Amino acid sequence: MIHFHYIFGPPLLQEGNDDCECDCDSSEGTSPTPSEDTTTMKWSYTCPIGWHSFTRTPSEFNQNTGVWCVKFIPSDTVITINNGSSLCEKEDAVLTAFENSEERDTVIAEVQSHIIGKLERTVGAIALSGKRIKECSTSNIWIIGSPPCNDKTKVFSLPLSSGTNPEFLWTNWAPNEPSANHWTYDVEDCNQMFISPNDPERDGKINDFYCVLSHAPNDPENEMYWNYGALCGQAPAIESVL
Repeated sequence: MIHFHYIFGPPLLQEGNDDCECDCDSSEGTSPTPSEDTTTMKWSYTCPIGWHSFTRTPSEFNQNTGVWCVKFIPSDTVITINNGSSLCEKEDAVLTAFENSEERDTVIAEVQSHIIGKLERTVGAIALSGKRIKECSTSNIWIIGSPPCNDKTKVFSLPLSSGTNPEFLWTNWAPNEPSANHWTYDVEDCNQMFISPNDPERDGKINDFYCVLSHAPNDPENEMYWNYGALCGQAPAIESVL
C-alpha cells in the first residue's frame, strides 16, 4: 500500500508558562502535536470476464498483488506447445501454470470438460509454461544424469512473466518424468499437463515434451501427449480506490 500524508500546518504554540523548564508538569503551556491526516490508497484487482482470479501469496511472481488471472484456452485440434503460446498471445496473455492443488483441480475440471466431454477423447494434454534450463537441453546422458539436470526441482524453470511461483509445480511430475527424451536434434524442452481420468497417477500431472512437435515421434498414436489447448495467464487490471 502507498500512504499519502497531508499535514495541515505547523504546531500551534499557546501563550503562558514562558519560564517552564523541560520538566514542567503544567499541561496548559505544552505544545500540541502536529495536526495530521493520513489517506491510505487501496487497490482493486480485476480479471477479464471468463478468467479465473486466483488469489496467491503476494510475491515477485505476481508483482506483489497476490492476484493472477488464468484461463484455459481450448483447441479442437492437436497443437504444439509453441502453438499454445500463440493461443495465449492472441488473448494478450502468456503461457502459465497452476501454483497450488486448488488451482490445479480447477484447471483439471475445465480441461476434462473439453477433452473428455466435448471432444470425446479418453486422454489428452494441454500446454503449460516451463522450459528445460539451457545447460540441461541436451541428449548427453552424462549431463542429464548429473546435477542440476537430474534434480526435478531444478531442471526446468518458469519465466517471471508466467506469474507463477513454481515450487508446487515441480513436485507435480508424472511418474518417471521428466524423462528428457530426444529425437534427432530435438529434446523435450517444454512442459504439458496430462488429462487421464482413469489413471490417477497421471491425471493432472506434468510431463516434459517437445516444443515444436504435436505427436510423440516414437509413439505417434499415443493420444496422452496430444495437446488440446493451453493454460494462459495475465496480470489483473489495477485501479486505485480511496
